[in-house]
Order: sequence, then structure tokens, then C-alpha cells
Amino acid sequence: MCSERFDSKPAIEWLMDSDEPWTRYRTSIDLLELPEDDPGVVRAREGMLAHPRLQELLAAAASWPGYALKRHNDAKHPLYAFSTLADFGIRHDDPGLEPALEKVLSHQSIQGAFQT
Repeated sequence: MCSERFDSKPAIEWLMDSDEPWTRYRTSIDLLELPEDDPGVVRAREGMLAHPRLQELLAAAASWPGYALKRHNDAKHPLYAFSTLADFGIRHDDPGLEPALEKVLSHQSIQGAFQT
């Protein structure tokens, strides 16, 4: 067994220096355990919500139901956009998500499952 402790500081600094605001946001929340109202967390979240790539994911999610799902790991399917948005920490009431959610909710079977 290794007696040396892992120093996470360089890894955290590398993540916080990322150009991707979702990386800074998730690092702040998940690894640094900062509160949502921390100024750095607020800035990262605002940057994430305004980022063009996030806007592309919102547009992809809004194309629900899209085409028939042929394989479970099809990264171009709207389901993947929803998954990524959730991983980033996007919430149901965040700007731009409501149209996509309305489409998903309108494609629910009478048994309760959502249709793809």
C-alpha cells in the first residue's frame, strides 16, 4: 500500500482553469462543495447557461423526439442532449429548457413511459 497521499490541488486547479464553464461549475459544486450562492459558482453557472455549446444542446433537446433510437449510445439523439444537460446541472426551470421539456411530456405513453 502506498503511504503517499494524493495531492488533489493540482487537479482541482486544472479543472478550475478550464475554458468550459460547466467544468468549473461542477468542480465548484461537486469537488469543492461550494454553495450555489458562492460568487464563483454563480459566475460559472451564468457562463454555462450563456455558452453557445449549451445552447446547441438545448436546441438538440428541443428536437425531441427526433428519430427512432437505433442504439443506446447514439450521441446525436436528443436523449443524449438531455443526459448531458442533466450532467452539467441544468434544471427544469433554467432558461431555454422549457420547450424541450414540453415536448418530452407530450410524448408520454398512457402507461407512463416516455416515448422515443
